[in-house]
Amino acid sequence: MNTDSKELPDTDNVSRYCNYKKTHQGGLPTPKAFELRGGESYLSVNWLEYFKKASIDENLSEVREVLRRKGFGIRKSGRFMVLNVGAIRSELGNLVTVRHMPECDDPSHAAILGYENSQQSACLILAAMVARADVHNAVE
Repeated sequence: MNTDSKELPDTDNVSRYCNYKKTHQGGLPTPKAFELRGGESYLSVNWLEYFKKASIDENLSEVREVLRRKGFGIRKSGRFMVLNVGAIRSELGNLVTVRHMPECDDPSHAAILGYENSQQSACLILAAMVARADVHNAVE
C-alpha cells in the first residue's frame, strides 16, 4: 500500500468517472460503474477535497485536468458520479475503507477498498446511492 495512504474523513467526497456504457439514459450509473476490473483490488476514485476549492464543481474541474494530463479519455457522453465518504461507509459498513492513495501523476487519487468479496451487492448499493444531483458532466 502507498505510504502516503490515509483514510478519508466522512465529511469529504469522492468522484468516479463513468463512460456512457455504464450509465442509464438519464445519466445515473448502472452497477457496472462500480465493478472492479480483472486484477483490481480496489475501486479508483478521486478525492475532491484534496484540491481545497470552494465547491464540488470547482474540485471536479481540477480532477478533469488531472485526468486529461494522465491521458485518460474523458468523453462528452461520460459522467462523474460524486459520493460522500461517510455515506459509503454507512451503506457498506465495515466492509470498506476509503483511502487517499496519491499517484505521481494523480495527487487526488483515492481508493474504495474491501468490497471485492461482496462486489455484486456493493455495486448495487453504490449505484443506488447516486442521486441526480450527484451526477456531473464529464466535459464542462
